[in-house]
Amino acid sequence: MEILWPLNDVFRAHLKAFESLPYDPAKEVQADFAIERFALGDGAREWEDLPPEVWRVLYERHKQFLMLASAFKARGEPVICSLPDALPEDARLPALMIFGLYRMQLPFPPGGRSPGPDAGSRGSASGGQP
Repeated sequence: MEILWPLNDVFRAHLKAFESLPYDPAKEVQADFAIERFALGDGAREWEDLPPEVWRVLYERHKQFLMLASAFKARGEPVICSLPDALPEDARLPALMIFGLYRMQLPFPPGGRSPGPDAGSRGSASGGQP
């Protein structure tokens, strides 16, 4: 989970623009493209021009992935995914985003207004892995 935690700061900066919007499945393809741009480009700078509706989809995916990781950790279950130890530090977040957020099928119904990116606990579902 700690690998994804820095995204909270990215979402926090844009929260007011999307927090009251409903989740729009029609924006999922744009969200996938945004994840590709983030992973292959210049990280969060690639998201500066995203419409609020796309931010909403990305945030819902992020939030639900963190919820799943927390649930796995609480139940003592194995890691959601493992990244290669040799993967450079700056590649870990983009790799996890591609694995967990890209084309994500939401495990829970999308929430309306949801807790902000400060909610929840910090920690790892794997003791060092995502």
